[in-house]
This record gives sequence, C-alpha cells and structure tokens, in this order.
Amino acid sequence: MNEFFRTRADGYDAHMLSDVGEGQYIQLGGFIPKTGGAIEILDIGCGTGLELGYIWKNAPNAHFTCLDLSKDMLALLVKKHSNRLDYIKTVEASYLDWAYPAGAFDIAVSSQTMHHFLPQQKIEVYRNLYKSLKTGGFYLENDFYVDDTSAEQYRKQFESAMAALPEYVNVGEYHIDIPFTIETQKKLLADAGFYTVEVLESHIRAYGSGGILKAGKQGAA
Repeated sequence: MNEFFRTRADGYDAHMLSDVGEGQYIQLGGFIPKTGGAIEILDIGCGTGLELGYIWKNAPNAHFTCLDLSKDMLALLVKKHSNRLDYIKTVEASYLDWAYPAGAFDIAVSSQTMHHFLPQQKIEVYRNLYKSLKTGGFYLENDFYVDDTSAEQYRKQFESAMAALPEYVNVGEYHIDIPFTIETQKKLLADAGFYTVEVLESHIRAYGSGGILKAGKQGAA
C-alpha cells in the first residue's frame, strides 16, 4: 500500500478530483458545524489533505491530526498547507494499528479510504474511532459505495486478487477495492458502538458512486 501511494503521490490530487470530483470534498466540509472554536479533528488515511481546506471554511480554527502511512503523501499535505502548519500534526502510520488516544477528538473524518478493507478490519477501525472521540463527537465518512449486485461482484474480484497474492502479504499492504452497500456500512458502524448512523449524501448507481455517512457517539445532538 505504501509503495502504491508513493508512486502516485504527485498525481494524486488531480486523479481524485477528476475521479471522485471536488463536489464530495466540498460537501464533506459543509457537514462540519460552523464554529470559531479550536476543535480537534482526526483525519485517517488523509493522503495529501484534500479535505482540509473545505473543512477550514466552516471551522477555521480546527486543529488536525492527519494520519497516513505514506510519508510522500504527508509531505505534499504539509507543502500544500504550509501557511497553516500550526493547525496540523502529521502522523506517519497505518490507521489499522495506530494507538488511538481515548476521548481526544471532537470529529473524525475519512475520505475515499475505507473501501479497501473487509468487515473485520473496518469494524476494528470504527471501534478505535469511537474510542478516540469525545462524548458527543462524530465521524464523517466520505467513501465509495455500491448496490448489492456490484458489492457481490467486487467481493468475487477481491477474493480472486487475494488468492494471487503471496502468502506473506498482510492486511493493509495491498490496494484492492472492495466497496460495500451503504446499508452494510451503516450496520458495521452501529455494531462498532456508534449511537446514531445517518446518510447525509448518496449517489449510488449500478456502477457505484460516492456517499457521506455520519456516525455519532452517544451524547451527540
């Protein structure tokens, strides 16, 4: 996975904005409550930090902990937001096994990253995110979701691809899409302990598309 993103770092923004579209990043930022407070946000799989600027429009004093396993992506994030480094802490690590601090963040976000993992990996990440949020905090997920038919097709493709990988390859060391339906994703979040799970935005078609989920920790308004 690290090698995959190292070789694609320079063209990552252009690819994501043409593939996913800027609109989803704008929407994600728009779902952050407007505040001038110094809130704490955890961004997992942050990449080059495409979403940061859109989030700062609603929360200009938000402080980010930006977590990614690619040092090349984090370097581009720092370069891109060089005028706001006092608001950014970068962490080079995998969000699959990072030591999440308890009750440290008001909000957690992810963009186009969770569709690379199976349910057991996702639910563990969700449990860690839940633990890391303050009471009343929430997690926003901007990701790739599909319908039931496509989900089954992706599952078969994933199994075929995994069968071709060497036995020593571990979870997180590969970059293979395995998107789920929104309903499956909602259930995983609920099973991880989130008190409320709602769909804020979805454009699911036969071939799949984007959506944004909000999962709240108990005590959220």
